Amino acid sequence: MPGRAYERNATPAAARELVALVDGFATLGPRHWRARAARGRRETWLGGLATQVRDGALSVPAGSALEVVSAHRGRSTAKSCHPGCR
Repeated sequence: MPGRAYERNATPAAARELVALVDGFATLGPRHWRARAARGRRETWLGGLATQVRDGALSVPAGSALEVVSAHRGRSTAKSCHPGCR
């Protein structure tokens, strides 16, 4: 299934954040704090993408992961599934 590609200049930073996120699993101290911060940034970024899809500002392929997640309304049927999106 096709998905949304990263912008070329954003890929190295996103890769570093994902490494920090995984590297901090089940750790204590600074590694854990970096992982938590990276997760928050990634969730905010993904929430922004979901908001753009819901608002019609971003078009994604039908059936893509982003389209499915953006269509999800949760138990309350509210659009917001995370503080980073609405």
